[in-house]
Amino acid sequence: MSEAIDHSGASETLTKLKTKAKTNLVDTQNFTNI
Repeated sequence: MSEAIDHSGASETLTKLKTKAKTNLVDTQNFTNI
């Protein structure tokens, strides 16, 4: 049971990291376009 919860938490963290990476990529592109 706890193993499933840990896996869910890891997936959520991974999703947040991917989202943050995309945001950083967009910020970098915007900075380059200035």
